Amino acid sequence: MANVKKNKSKKSTKKQLKKTIKSKTSKNSKSKSVKSKNTKVKTNVVKSKKNVKNIKKDVKNKKTVRKMKEEKSKKSKSKVKESMPIYSNNEIREDYILGYKVLIAENRNLRPESFKKTKVSKSGKDYFAPGNESETPKEIGRIGTEKKWLIRWFENKFPLFNPNVEEKKEKYNPLYQSMPAKGFHEIIVGTPNKNKELEDFTPKQVEELLKVYASEIERLHSDKKIKYVLVFKNKGPNAGASVNHEHTQIVALPFIPPRADEKMSSSNRYFRTRKKCIYCELMNEEKKTERFIFENKSFIVLAPYASRFNFEALILPKAHKTSFKEFLPKDYEDLSEALLFVLKRLKKLNLDYNIVLYYEPQFKAYKEKNSGLHFHIEILPRRQVWAGFELGSGIIVNEVSPETAAKFYRTGKF
Repeated sequence: MANVKKNKSKKSTKKQLKKTIKSKTSKNSKSKSVKSKNTKVKTNVVKSKKNVKNIKKDVKNKKTVRKMKEEKSKKSKSKVKESMPIYSNNEIREDYILGYKVLIAENRNLRPESFKKTKVSKSGKDYFAPGNESETPKEIGRIGTEKKWLIRWFENKFPLFNPNVEEKKEKYNPLYQSMPAKGFHEIIVGTPNKNKELEDFTPKQVEELLKVYASEIERLHSDKKIKYVLVFKNKGPNAGASVNHEHTQIVALPFIPPRADEKMSSSNRYFRTRKKCIYCELMNEEKKTERFIFENKSFIVLAPYASRFNFEALILPKAHKTSFKEFLPKDYEDLSEALLFVLKRLKKLNLDYNIVLYYEPQFKAYKEKNSGLHFHIEILPRRQVWAGFELGSGIIVNEVSPETAAKFYRTGKF
C-alpha cells in the first residue's frame, strides 16, 4: 500500500512539473510574441515616421512646383500685358478760341521716354556775357551803367527779318506770291549771369524785363511798315534755344502773323454776336473748374481746355486789357508774380519751354475794325516731339491732361 501511495505521489509531482514547464514555456512564448509585436510596432512607427517625412517632402515639392508654375504663368501674363495695347479713355477736345482739335491721351505717359531729363551743356564761349559786348551787333539799349548792365538789348546777328532786304522785281503770279522779309529782329538779355534763367529772377527783375518788352513794342510800332511785334522766349534746346544764356527775342513783322490774326478774328466774331470778350467769358467759366491754377488781384492762370502741350499754361489779366499801354504799375508786379509761379513749378520738372506774348496791334486801322484782343501770355513746355500723326492730321496728341497739369501747378504734386 505504501508503494502504491509513493507511485501516486510521484505521478502527481511529475504532472505538476509538466504543468509548470508548460506554463513557463507558454509565458516565455507569450513574452516573445509581445516582444516581437513591440519590435514590429516600433519598426512600423519608424516606417510611418519616414513615410510622413517623405509625404511632407512630396507636399513641399508639389508646393514648390505649383509656385514655380504660378510664377511662370504670372511672368507669361505680364509679358502678355506688356505686349498688349494699354487702353484708356482718350478724348478729343476742341479749342474754344481757334477751334483746333487736340487728343488727350494720358496712357502714353507710361512710355519709357516719359519725363527724361535733357542735359544742357553750359561750356563754350558766352557771347552774351559782360565783357563780350563787342561780339554782338550794335547795342540798342540797356538798363544799368556803362560799366555794369542789368538788362541789355541789341540786333540779332542772324535776323529772320531785317530792314535792308531788297525787293525782287518779278511779274505777278497768283501761284507764287511772296514779299520781302523786311522788319527787325532783336535780342534782349535779361541778366548778365550766365547761370540764371527767368525762373531764377526776383519779382523786381521780371518787372523790369516786362517793361523793356513794353517799351520795345511801342518803339518798333513807330515804324508805319510794322504791323505786329512778336515777343517770344525759347528756353533750352527742346524749345529751339541755340544760346544757353537767358534771353528773349523780339521780331517786328510787316504783317500780322497767322496765329495772332486767327485769335483776333475769332475774338472779333464772338464780340459781334455776344457783345462780350471771349477771353473774359472764358476766365469766368474756367476759374470754377479743375483747370484753374493761380490768381492774384490783377491776373489769373489757367490750363487751357484743349492744351496742345504738356503742362501748358495761359496767363490773362482779369480786367479787359489789350496791351501793355493799358497796364498800371501794379499790373507789372502781379504779372511777374504769375509768371514766376508757373516757371518755378516747371523748374521742378526740368522742362524746356517757350513763352509767347499776344496783344492787340497798335495801329488805328485795326483798332477801328476790331473790339480788341485780350492781352495774354502762353507758356508752352516742350516735353514731347510732334510726330507723323500730328504733322499729317493737324491733331495734336497731348499726353498730360490740363486737369493733371493744373493739379501739379497748384500743389507741386501729381
